[in-house]
Amino acid sequence: MTKRLQKVPKNVAGVSHMAAGPGPTVVSGGKTWRLGFNTQDAKGRLEELVRGHVVRDAIKTKRAVGGADGDETYAHTDRLLKQGHYYTFAQGWAEIIQSPVGAVMFLMSLLQEHHPDATEADAMRLLADEPEQIEAAVSAVSPDFFAAAAVQRGVRPEDAVKVSRAVAASIETRAAPGSDSTS
Repeated sequence: MTKRLQKVPKNVAGVSHMAAGPGPTVVSGGKTWRLGFNTQDAKGRLEELVRGHVVRDAIKTKRAVGGADGDETYAHTDRLLKQGHYYTFAQGWAEIIQSPVGAVMFLMSLLQEHHPDATEADAMRLLADEPEQIEAAVSAVSPDFFAAAAVQRGVRPEDAVKVSRAVAASIETRAAPGSDSTS
């Protein structure tokens, strides 16, 4: 005879949350992809993925526009970067994270802990091929990830939960099956 397991009380973290790992796994194409968890490295990777995206976009625009106008466009982006506009939870960062490419970058920041060579193409393929697994994995990591990042950026702990839920919901929506996260 087996004992009935008691229901886990609401708002009790799992051991993986308390230990900040191991992160969730996704199996696709015969490969197991291990995601990272709520670590400083993952938050730093996400910030640098955002900043790198902005730099590449500015370079592409500079080349397309050309001349003095192209140089000024790039210089404007460079000023924003130096002013911290794309640091975690700054305005530019939030805009990128809540854009369609944000889910891809967030997934890449988590994948690269265990798969340092993971690319944007890998993340996009996983989002397309395994949307349910990705949604479950991202929803396991994102609330704590963004709450911790918000507190580190000066958001009061009692407000960080609200902020993190909004960002997490945006990311999870873009990672959900049928979403257009690759635009």
